[in-house]
Formats: sequence, C-alpha cells, structure tokens
Amino acid sequence: MKQQRLLLFTIGLNVIFGTIIITLLSGQRSQRQDNYQVIYTELQTHGETNGNSSQHQVLLATNLREEQVVEPSSQHEVLLPKNLREKPVVQTISPPHWTVFLNGTVVHVGNSPQKYNFSYLINSHQEICSNWTKDSNKLKLVMIIKSNVINFDRRQTIRETTGLRILQQQLNYRIVFLLGIEADYFSMKNDSETWKIQTKVHKESLEYGDIIQLDIIESFRNLTMKAIMSLDWYINFCSSADISLSTDDDIYIHAPNLMSQMSQFKSKGLVDRHITCNQNTWMPILREKNGKNKYTLTEDELPGKFFPQYCSGFGYAFGLDVAKKIYEQTFLTPYVFIDDAFITGFCRYKAEIDVVHNENFALNPSVTDKNTACQFKKGRITSNQFDFHQIINIWKYVNKIPRNCTEKS
Repeated sequence: MKQQRLLLFTIGLNVIFGTIIITLLSGQRSQRQDNYQVIYTELQTHGETNGNSSQHQVLLATNLREEQVVEPSSQHEVLLPKNLREKPVVQTISPPHWTVFLNGTVVHVGNSPQKYNFSYLINSHQEICSNWTKDSNKLKLVMIIKSNVINFDRRQTIRETTGLRILQQQLNYRIVFLLGIEADYFSMKNDSETWKIQTKVHKESLEYGDIIQLDIIESFRNLTMKAIMSLDWYINFCSSADISLSTDDDIYIHAPNLMSQMSQFKSKGLVDRHITCNQNTWMPILREKNGKNKYTLTEDELPGKFFPQYCSGFGYAFGLDVAKKIYEQTFLTPYVFIDDAFITGFCRYKAEIDVVHNENFALNPSVTDKNTACQFKKGRITSNQFDFHQIINIWKYVNKIPRNCTEKS
C-alpha cells in the first residue's frame, strides 16, 4: 500500500514539474517572440536595436516570399521590413542599419534620425513661382539649377539661352539657381574678396529675381545638403509647379524637348508615383584602393559594393507628392555626400518610389557643333557637361535655320 502511495506521489510530482517546465518553455518562446516584435518595431520606428549600444548588428535571415517568421537566436537578429524589393537570404546590418544584399548592393533600413540646421539667405520664390499661363491644362515646371556661388558667367549664360524670359513664359517653365555661400558670415566680414562675392550675389538677385541662396558653404561634400534644400524649397515655396527638374549649371537643357516629354510623363499618370531620369544601375562604391578621389567612401561611411539604382544627377524630374515622400526620408537616412545617390537612390528606395528611365536625359554621345541638330531633333533633353562658352555655341546651333540634320553628322 505504501509503495502504491509512493508511486502515485512520484507520478504527481512528475506531472507538476512537467507542467512547470512546459509553462517555462512556452514563456521563454513567447518572450523570444516578444523580443523579436520589439526589435522589429524599434528598427522600423526609431532605427535602434533594442537599446543595444553595439554599432555592428549582424546576420539577418528571412524568406520574404513565404513570409516565414525566423526566430532570432540573439537580440541582434531581426526580420527585414517587407517593403524591400529584392528577396535577400542573409543580410548584414552595420552602422547605422545599412543592409547589404548578397549581390553587394547596399540600402538603408529603418529610421536613423538626422538633424540639419540651415536656412535661406535669399529667397526669390515670389518672382519665380507666379504668373503661370492661364491654361490650367498646361504643364507647369520649375528647373532648380545647382550653381556654385562664384559661377556668375554660367548663370548669365543660362539666362541668355534656356532661361530667356520669353521662352519661359511661352513654354510655361521657370528657372531658379540654388547657391551656397563662399564662407560663413564672420569669415566674409574679414575677407574682402568673399564679401565682394556676396555683395555681387545680392545685386544679381535684385536684378533677376531668380536666386535662392542657402547658408551652406560651397563644397563637394555639402552638395547633398543643397539637394535636400531644393526639395524643401519646391515643397514650401513652389508647390504650384507640377514638376521639378533638378540639374546643374554646366548642362544645356533643351526646353522644348523637356516640356514635351514631361507633359507625356504627367498625362500617363506617372508624375505622382515615379521619378524620371537616366537611371544608373550597378554603380560601384569607390574605395581608396580604387584610387582616392572626391567620390571615395570608407567602409565605415558606407558598407557594401554597389549603390542602389539611382538617377544621374545632371537631370531628374518628379512631382510634388514624390518630392514630399523623398524629403521625409532625408531626415531618417544617414547622410551620404554623393547627392544623387542619396536623394534618388537611398531615400527614393525607402520612399518606395519607382524610376522611369528616360534615355533622353543623357551625357553621351557628346554634343558637338556638327551633331547638335541631329541630337536634339531626336528628342534629347540634356547635353554633356559644358563651360559657358560651349553652351552659347550649342544654343546658336540649336536655333540655327535651316536645321540641317543628316545621320552622318
């Protein structure tokens, strides 16, 4: 009898301990799942991995097609957001939340809040974005031309060619020049040459009313700041324009071809969901071993081998809704000083904006005196990079009558 009671007691204890163990295991499993959800949410909203101070987060794994939940073996492993276009197998996140695909392409995941502190010194928006044609069906476009503050001759050349006021009025587009400053205010006050430059810019603005100047010092690594502010200016001061074109002051723009093709871009319903440009694919990230130049990036600045697909910076266009979506991402994405890759690559990718490739935004073949008529008759929008003397020559050949074009030329 005692042996039976002892046996029953032992069985009872085993059942109780078994229940406790199952409960604990279930709790651990639930806790691991909860940790995963917390990590995933923080990655999406704050760009942080569960408060971990380590800068290097490693090894992500998921099957996006089957949407399987892969439980992390540590708090460094998370499931990638579903909006990633590619189907990664293993991802590596390095600071701050860069994601490198197996093919070497790098994108940014989650939110890494950025703070920028700059403002407008000159803002001629009232003169630029007004007096559009009364025909509401006619496309309204603003060209935002990035120009170094000292490039007075280039700006004047554009005003006398593509920027002719009568042409702007007839085709319903506007031109604005986006400038930085040669030096900060205190340095300018102590340097007569830089002060003369700033005084000349003020006079230029008063005379032509087409200058936007930012308190950003002109340098290659500040071009991304200028690009961010070009979005800010379009959204806040020229939202009446249907499309914004970003370009540079060493590019000739064939305005009739531009307006014709951008009108088609809008009529097809693409303007609010796409960006159009000459798209770069498989652009390598240059390292010092490739030869140090101004485009070189270190592994700490940006991991991976290739940029995401992005637009060539000499000409890309989009509508207001696209500008707002990309602009939002500029404050949630780590700063990359290569402006076209940052704006139309990383930020565009996160904003889920697609690219419509347009081969008429082109640098090649080079435009020459002999082939100018043929190149632009075929619909080309942009030239290769020119100095202001060459732009004047191209303008003359474009408007030469008769416009003779033969395939041999």
